[in-house]
Amino acid sequence: MIIILTDAGYQDKAYAYRSVLLSHGIPASCLEYSYISDIKDYLALINLTSIRLDPENFDPERIIYTDTGLGESESSFAAELLRVVDRVYDVLFVKYGFYPDSITCGRYCDMHGRVKYCGKSMILTETERIIVKYLSFIGKKFASSDEIAHFCFNAPDNSRSVPVHIASINRKSEQCAVKRLIEGKRNYGYRLTER
Repeated sequence: MIIILTDAGYQDKAYAYRSVLLSHGIPASCLEYSYISDIKDYLALINLTSIRLDPENFDPERIIYTDTGLGESESSFAAELLRVVDRVYDVLFVKYGFYPDSITCGRYCDMHGRVKYCGKSMILTETERIIVKYLSFIGKKFASSDEIAHFCFNAPDNSRSVPVHIASINRKSEQCAVKRLIEGKRNYGYRLTER
């Protein structure tokens, strides 16, 4: 179980984290800080509070502070969330030697950076992986360049680079399956062809 430690000011954010972790096949539960003594066992602990946990009672290798290496450098909650999910994967693999269920969308599979499409390896940049993950979260809906830039980039105003990233993803996917992974529709935006 992944424990998401929260307080009154971060409950909505905590439940958003839990929803995404559950969608990735990772068991997760939210717990208010006042109930911290109830924690008996956990795979990893995501701490959304500003309180630092005592290393004598909590294994530092299994604690993920969302303000460490995130926050200030990230302008979007979605990008922060995706990186925290990646860090959960790191903790699970380093500490326990396994990954949770791979993130799949049709014939696309991303197992913590090890990407395959139609059974063939596909090398994506971190930004490209985040774009595909975001599009997988929104399902059948189209996302505009502005929306993708807002949720996936450190600099949300740079929406002009979105088509470049999409073209790169599609070029790589066509090498695997002679099929584009992302479809574009004028005046609507982009969505995955695999759902």
